[in-house]
Parts: sequence; C-alpha cells; structure tokens
Amino acid sequence: VMWVASPDDSLLLGFSAPGESGSGPITPSIIIRPVAGSIATPAGMAFDSDGSLWVANFANGTIVRFDKSQLTSSGAPVPSRTITGIANPTGLAFDASGALWVSDLNLNTVSSYLRSQLLTSGNKEPAIVLGANGNLFVNPAGIAFDSFNNMWVANVSGESVTAFRPPQRAASGSPVPMTTIHPAETPLGAPAGLAFDGEGNLWVIGVQGMLSKFSIASIAGSGPAEPLLQVTVTNNTLLWSIAFFPKPVGFPLN
Repeated sequence: VMWVASPDDSLLLGFSAPGESGSGPITPSIIIRPVAGSIATPAGMAFDSDGSLWVANFANGTIVRFDKSQLTSSGAPVPSRTITGIANPTGLAFDASGALWVSDLNLNTVSSYLRSQLLTSGNKEPAIVLGANGNLFVNPAGIAFDSFNNMWVANVSGESVTAFRPPQRAASGSPVPMTTIHPAETPLGAPAGLAFDGEGNLWVIGVQGMLSKFSIASIAGSGPAEPLLQVTVTNNTLLWSIAFFPKPVGFPLN
C-alpha cells in the first residue's frame, strides 16, 4: 500500500498498488479521518520499524503515531503517541539509526529526534537542527533516505531535491548539499514528498498532484534529471507526502 497525506481535507489516503506501467486517475482504498485534532493539515508521513505510521501535523505543530493495526481499514483512530517541539512539522523520515528527521517548511530547517526521544509523548527538543543559521533549504518538505543512508529533501519553492551524506548531518549546522537535482523539461509541480522504492527509484509527489518516478541512475549527479513515469492524482488536492510499506529491503524507513 502506498500512503499519501492530503492536507487540504486532513486525510491520510492509502492506495493499493495498480502496477507501474499505467498512467491516469487512481482512487484510495483506505481513508483515515481526523478525530480531536489527530490529523490537522498532515504534511508528512513515515513508517517506523514496528510498521506504525508517524504523521506531521502542520496546522497544530504535532507529530502523531498510528499503530499498524489502526491502518487496516478506513476510520478515525486515536493516535498512540503525540510529540510537540517543532513549530511547523512538515516532512518526516527515519534514518538507518532509527532517528526521526523532520522538516519545517516555514523556518527552513530539517531537524532530528533520536530513537529514545520517540518512546513517549510530550514536548521534545530536537537533537540536531540543520539550516537554522542560513538559507540552506527553500521551503523544505518531504525527506527520504537511500540505501547509503543519504538524506534527500524536497524543496517546494525551489522546484528541486537536495541530498546530504551522513557526516554532513552529524551535528547542527548548514552543510553544502552533496547533490541537487532539478528537471530541465518536466515540472515536478512544486515537489513536496519523497520515497525510494525497492529498486532504488526515487518517487516525488508535487503539491499540484503530479507523481514522478526517477531512476537511481538519473539522480546520481547534480543537475537536470527527467522522470521515467508521471501520473496525475485526481479528486484530491494539495498532496504533500508519500510512503511505501513494507519498507524496501536494504533501505532505511522512508
């Protein structure tokens, strides 16, 4: 199942795999609805090692967790965990160590919570903050990690995706990206969500409903890269996040 956050109507949408060869409209098979602010303009999602889904709520500044058992059918479940500490949580992704990385669209930062900080609910201070003292990110949203534990970040306003090696994010600061990709001919529709599939291909969802697939070879270096596949998601607007479960073998959780 591929999960997509729809912030305009505060829904989490689950799509059964239709196969990658076709293009066109698709309809969600599972819809998770809000209850008591559990989903409030969801802007990012990530699965943990237990198969639970974490969601960044941009509107109320919370990060919530839905257990695996709560995602099998449509409904309005109560989150099993709620964390605060970042003003505008936007994109989420787990790295190889189990740390949860969170982007802030308005403050132009990407921060991380250690695995131990995620065991309980409450207000948490991030362990690492990137870009706080510079113009490193341009409205960062989605985050994803490849098989080498490199971190990829979607820049909504910049129409680009940037990547950072593990040493570049070992401490707070403003590191220079190792790679920046931006298609020359095919727009990404304001890239906001990222995820790697089992073959190492990078999937990008744009705010305007454009879903793009890039081969691992095409994103190896900086500069223009054209997608292998693009589809338009209809009937739901302002799409921000994408995730695959089960997780791809050999990849950190995305």
